[in-house]
Amino acid sequence: MCALIFAVLAGGMTTTASDLSRPLGDPQLERPTLRSLGVYWIIQGDDNQNAFIALEYRKAGSSSWRTAARLFRVERRAHLMERSGSELEVPDDGWLFAGSALLLEPRAAYELRLTLEDPDGGKATRTLRASTRSEPLVSTTARGRHVVPGSGGGTATRSPRRRSTPSASSTAGPSMARRRPTPN
Repeated sequence: MCALIFAVLAGGMTTTASDLSRPLGDPQLERPTLRSLGVYWIIQGDDNQNAFIALEYRKAGSSSWRTAARLFRVERRAHLMERSGSELEVPDDGWLFAGSALLLEPRAAYELRLTLEDPDGGKATRTLRASTRSEPLVSTTARGRHVVPGSGGGTATRSPRRRSTPSASSTAGPSMARRRPTPN
């Protein structure tokens, strides 16, 4: 009886090659935003789904790392679009992990450290460098159009003002910017 219990327990604890995790290539950065840096990494193996990828980040030049949320394991084939498929090539026995470092400073350089860990075996660490985007600025040569609610008319100057957004938009050029109205 003891031998049977041991055999059942030992059989449940065996690790197969398909449980071991290993990266397929390096992690890839997504397009940055003002305040976040996204990343994904494709991993092969880990059939028992117990591997995870830790994400840490720091501002370039800083010595201390900050912990971000772990990368999210995407359900197999969920990255595929119904019509257009996907630009990512995730093999049938692979997993896509994705995540982001959030609430970062705009226009700043960062380092992202990703650590794959699997209790069954398999560990890898990669460090990436990326920068957040800067706040878009209105060109100093952009022409302003003054618009107030209403239905047409006006010359799009301060006095008289153009009386509809479609009317002002019809005269907008490529270097024009829309601004919120200021009270008179």
